[in-house]
Amino acid sequence: TVEVDVRPEVTLPDFSKITIEVPDAVVTDSDIDEQIDELAKRFGTLTTVERAAKDGDFVTIDLMAKINGEEIDGGKASDISYEVGSNRMIDGLDATLVGLVAGDTKTFNTQLVGQADGETGDVDVAVKVVKERILPEIDDAFAKLASEFDTLAELKADTATRLERLKKMEQGAQARDLLLEKLITDLDIPVPDKLVADEVHQHLEGEGRQEDAEHRAEVDGQVRTSIKSDFLLDAIVKAEEVQVNEVELTEYLIRSSQRYGMPPEQFAQQLQDAGQISQLVAEVSRTKALAGVLGRVNVVDKSGNKVDLEALRPQTPPAAPIDSEE
Repeated sequence: TVEVDVRPEVTLPDFSKITIEVPDAVVTDSDIDEQIDELAKRFGTLTTVERAAKDGDFVTIDLMAKINGEEIDGGKASDISYEVGSNRMIDGLDATLVGLVAGDTKTFNTQLVGQADGETGDVDVAVKVVKERILPEIDDAFAKLASEFDTLAELKADTATRLERLKKMEQGAQARDLLLEKLITDLDIPVPDKLVADEVHQHLEGEGRQEDAEHRAEVDGQVRTSIKSDFLLDAIVKAEEVQVNEVELTEYLIRSSQRYGMPPEQFAQQLQDAGQISQLVAEVSRTKALAGVLGRVNVVDKSGNKVDLEALRPQTPPAAPIDSEE
């Protein structure tokens, strides 16, 4: 007698009887002003000032990282231009810079990155220049300078239109995530314990945290949800007889390569070398399957208005289909 784990049979619901509620797609005046302010920053000018640095200023700094008083390899950097308050570098740097003037040097303790990633050390920061960003006046002249519109009112109206469409597209993403969450919660999808244990062990081993019981429980829950999601989506792919075409694969490949900062051709070659092309097809199939059944779900906003997801979905040109099971 041989006992093996098998994929569970997933009984799918009638998607037309499911209702998903998403937040209202409301564009406020503050949303519009925030976008206009961000646009204005692109046209701002930097002016050297003889005062203490504050959030929003740009400083030129030198950094030196040390552990136990000794400079670490690669721990020195010079003439870095940095926006105070942006929190884009080392923890503690922004708080240290506030109040310093050109010529000041200060040391703070932080968790280091780079070659000493994860270790705690001291960082010397020397301020060389403090510059204030001067923003242009937000008026009709600015609208002409920064856009194709002649008046600020026209620029704001266009910004409101773009923000409204963006928020509606966010509703689609929210509805997709909420539907998947609801299906995983509502449906009985058993997961083989050995499969979970193997993945959890591999994950914790890679982090070197096998003895962390609290973290193990957290990873166990994440792995179970992930496996349930794969079983569920594969069941939908099968039930809906989903196929993907070359255009869909190419679009997904390009988006994925951009996230990794790689040329699409290089990213595709790496996938092929690693034998992960079938995994790519499966991922695109699952995404398409969920989008397909989402179209049959009743999606409403909190005000009770029906959300037309089909009107937001870009149309993909037809191409030769690829069997999702290949």
